[in-house]
Amino acid sequence: MAKLIYSTLQSAKKLGVDIQKLELSDWLLFQCEGEKDKKGNQNIRLYKDKVEVLTFDYSKNSERIKLDVKFSRGYRKVLDRIVELSVSGKFAYPARVIVKEANFYPHSMHVFGEIQVMTRLDFTMKL
Repeated sequence: MAKLIYSTLQSAKKLGVDIQKLELSDWLLFQCEGEKDKKGNQNIRLYKDKVEVLTFDYSKNSERIKLDVKFSRGYRKVLDRIVELSVSGKFAYPARVIVKEANFYPHSMHVFGEIQVMTRLDFTMKL
């Protein structure tokens, strides 16, 4: 993901585009591969009813933000098992955040989107 962001910023720089003035299009994607030694996923962490996402601002300062999420009842068992195994370092999961709409106000920002977590089919079918 870092390579994608870096190459996008380099392209904007070569084109003379001020990155401070870039706007979100219809959607924006943040994706990170899973790592067992990072407790599942270093940049997009799952909890029982929250997701923690590592974000960066224009000054390259990082911040972990916690998002309240709602999972449908059918996925609750799968999610609970993913969280249990990832916290113990036994399972890694690739995940992505898709931003579909964002509203910027002087003192706040509202973002609407999806969290997607990928697992092997056999993992899901066992539960």
